Amino acid sequence: MASFTPLSAIPKLVSSTRTAFKSGKTLSYQFRMRQLKQLRQLVVDHARDLIKAGQQDMYCRSEEELQREEIQVSLDELDLLMSGLPSFMQDVAVAEHPQMGVGKLHYTPMGNTLIIGPWNFPLNLCVVPLAGAISAGCTAILKPSEVSPAVAELLAKLIPLYLDNECFRVVLGAVDETTALLQHQFDLIFFTGAPAIGKIVASAAAKHLTPCILELGGKNWVIVDDTVDMEKVADALVDGRYLINGGQNCTSPDFVVVNRAQQSLLIEALKRSIAQKISTDPKKKFDAAGFHAIINQRHFNRLTNIVLNTEKENIVAGGHFDESELYIEPVVIKDCNAQSYAMQQEMFGPILCVYPVDDVRKDAIDVVQSYPKPLISFVFSEDKAFVEEVITRTDSGAVTVNGV
Repeated sequence: MASFTPLSAIPKLVSSTRTAFKSGKTLSYQFRMRQLKQLRQLVVDHARDLIKAGQQDMYCRSEEELQREEIQVSLDELDLLMSGLPSFMQDVAVAEHPQMGVGKLHYTPMGNTLIIGPWNFPLNLCVVPLAGAISAGCTAILKPSEVSPAVAELLAKLIPLYLDNECFRVVLGAVDETTALLQHQFDLIFFTGAPAIGKIVASAAAKHLTPCILELGGKNWVIVDDTVDMEKVADALVDGRYLINGGQNCTSPDFVVVNRAQQSLLIEALKRSIAQKISTDPKKKFDAAGFHAIINQRHFNRLTNIVLNTEKENIVAGGHFDESELYIEPVVIKDCNAQSYAMQQEMFGPILCVYPVDDVRKDAIDVVQSYPKPLISFVFSEDKAFVEEVITRTDSGAVTVNGV
């Protein structure tokens, strides 16, 4: 295992990337394009190594999922940025102002940036913001998650071989190293992770008036009315909750608001879909692509604690664990409400809550508005007026209609 970056080295690393930015080295089209091409080549050359590292960090994570969610997402973003770079760098004309005269909008880089990556998609959620920093003409310090050490160490090894060593550096570490980084002034901080840590990042950034991009998780809600086919809804929910990174995904459905009279129909459909897609055979439990072990013991304990603090009669699917393989059978919890233990936790695992209400059209919006704005939300309805009302009266990073 590679050692963490010495705390004493961090001030020099921050200073060196800031000095590199001030030199103007990153500003030209040629430099940006060269670095983007090099980053793309890193992913292409070492795709197999990166996939193996991802599997080393998370037991039984499928090659298919890693190729799709880590490698291909990274390559697609790099291709988009490279194709659009000329237009991104062009000045934009603005209308003549009677007092200010003729003007134009000229884009300038933010400066020296800090990128703090997560553990659930440790490659693409480091490469994608790094590619954005490069295309914008910024320098960057990348701090991958210590919870995915194999990927983090591989990035620390490869990035110096492909990218400009003055402009782009990698810091390995955990809380102490991240805290040390946050003591320094950056021009932009890009953080992906849990809201609790996001608050710490934002608080540290505020001392320097540093702007932040915070891509946070939370409780992604689903509203389901009576106009839809529950079997299709259940299939979509199972795919989205359990079959992307084993539910360890910031865009997975977290809880479903449904009419009380329809709760049992949805639960039975969910149980059928889970049985069809995910085996309970001990020898085949990780056979389904996208369903695999929990990342580590701490998160396994956190998730099993949610189940253990739920009334047994409300656990209508799953509830079995295998600590030796960090396995949690897909869980469905019924009759959830605002006081339920599970509804007060960040889920980030293979657990889905069903939250029944008397009348979805009258009650659902009030329920979801009582929770912080999620990264994404979902609406299942064939009633366009109701869908539009939900979209208009609620707020989230994105809304998906009749799908996950």
